[in-house]
Amino acid sequence: TAHAILDAIAPDLLNAFTPESLALHEAFADLVAAFMSMDSRSLVEAVMEQTGGDLVAFSTAFNRVAEEFGKERYARDGLRDLLKLCTMDSVVLVEPHELSLVLSTALYKVFMKTFEIRLEELVAEEGHQFPNPRFSLSGRAVFEAAHQLARTCFRALDYLPPGDVTFRDFGRAFIAADKVAFAEDKYEFYRDF
Repeated sequence: TAHAILDAIAPDLLNAFTPESLALHEAFADLVAAFMSMDSRSLVEAVMEQTGGDLVAFSTAFNRVAEEFGKERYARDGLRDLLKLCTMDSVVLVEPHELSLVLSTALYKVFMKTFEIRLEELVAEEGHQFPNPRFSLSGRAVFEAAHQLARTCFRALDYLPPGDVTFRDFGRAFIAADKVAFAEDKYEFYRDF
């Protein structure tokens, strides 16, 4: 579904040939799947129970892409793991699925940091109401951080140049979209990252 959405918003990518343009398709699909999974109240509650509200220390259903397919086809936890930061230097094959990890893991790291910041804000604002505020407010922080990053990713597509694009192009577009939405630099850390 995310591939179809991307094709509708950025149709030039449908006919792209460069490895990074094709990898952008895969990264976008993985991120949409991860962020949409964070809309499921029952899944968020299960993950928060499993981790005690700490998404940084544990691998979860949010960062493991296509778990069932990965288990059945490759006998591993998923096709891709967004928790393990991947760089251009660490990519062995310039194949779209593997290359996509460079972008998707970087943006998942941005999500994790946004989650932590939002959780700290919620604890400071409303924590006095709960016996264990970090745990009690962690689900809401996941939801809000996921929606913020998903909106910024979608907006970034409007800022892409026509034709083939690079991760650098998407990064610039992401920052431009973020500056429009959050002019006050509240989340400046990911602009630097």
